[in-house]
Amino acid sequence: MLYSVLYSYSRNTKKIKEQVKKLALAMSVKGLMNVQFAIRDNEIYLLEVNPRASRTIPFVSKSIGVPLAQIAVRVMCGQSLLDQKMVDEIIPNYFFVKEVVLPFYKFQGVNPMLGPEMRSTGEVMGIGTNFAEAFSKAMLSASINIKNNGRVLLSIGDRDKNSIINIAKKLIQSGFLLDATIGTHYFLKNNKIDTRLVNKLYENRPNVQDRIKNGEYSYIVYTASCIESIKHSTIIYSEAMQQGVHFDSTINGSFATTMTLNIKDVSRYEVRSLQSIHKEFY
Repeated sequence: MLYSVLYSYSRNTKKIKEQVKKLALAMSVKGLMNVQFAIRDNEIYLLEVNPRASRTIPFVSKSIGVPLAQIAVRVMCGQSLLDQKMVDEIIPNYFFVKEVVLPFYKFQGVNPMLGPEMRSTGEVMGIGTNFAEAFSKAMLSASINIKNNGRVLLSIGDRDKNSIINIAKKLIQSGFLLDATIGTHYFLKNNKIDTRLVNKLYENRPNVQDRIKNGEYSYIVYTASCIESIKHSTIIYSEAMQQGVHFDSTINGSFATTMTLNIKDVSRYEVRSLQSIHKEFY
C-alpha cells in the first residue's frame, strides 16, 4: 500500500501544485500557506487550508538548505521572490524522512494508540539515497530497533488483509518465522503462506499477551478494524512497549518497516554533513 500511495502521489503531483497555486491566488496569501490533501482511489480531496507555516517548514528548510520562513517574511514585507532570486523549485536527489519520537516508553500506562493529536516529544531526520536507507536511519535515530531474526506476530483487520500478503512474504524472505491470530492465519494459509496459529487476547492460554511477555517476538504488526480489536490493541501495544518490541499499527507503517529489513548495518553508509549535501543542489 505504501508503494501505491507513493505512486499515486507522484501521478498527482502536478495537479496538486496547480490546486495549491489557485488556492493561494484566490485567498491572496502572501507568505507561507499550509494545505492538507488526501488521495484515495486516485481522487484528490482537500482537507484544509491555513494561511500560516507548519512544523514541516523547518524540516524542509533543513533538507534543502533554504530558510523558507525568512524568505516568506520578506515576501510579506513586500520583497518579491524574484528579488530574492528564489524562483526555481529545489528538488534534492536525496530522500529525507521525518520520524517522530513518542513519549510512551517513558510514561508507562499512557494509551499508545495514535490519533489526530500531536503527541510527539521530538523529531529526527533520516537522509539517504533511497527511501529504505533514509527510513532505516530515521528509525535508528528514534531508537527503534528490530532483531534480524525470530518471530513476527501478525494480527490484521479485514480491510488490510489483502495488503498483508506481500509483507508476510517479505518477512519470510528476510528469515523471520510468522505467528498469526485466527483470521489472519487462515487468510494467509489460503494464500499458501505458512504461519503458526496463536490465540487472541482472552482466548485460551498462552495467548498473544503471554507470548509477548515471554519475549517470543521480534516485531509485531497489529491493525485494528473493529471496536473490540481496538480495545485489545491498546493492551497489545502497551505490552510490546514494556518488552521493547517494535510494533506497527498500520499497513503503511509495516510496508515502510519491511523495506528496511535488508539493511542490516546502516553504519556502512557514509556520514555526511547537511552542508556538503546542500552543495549538490546548487
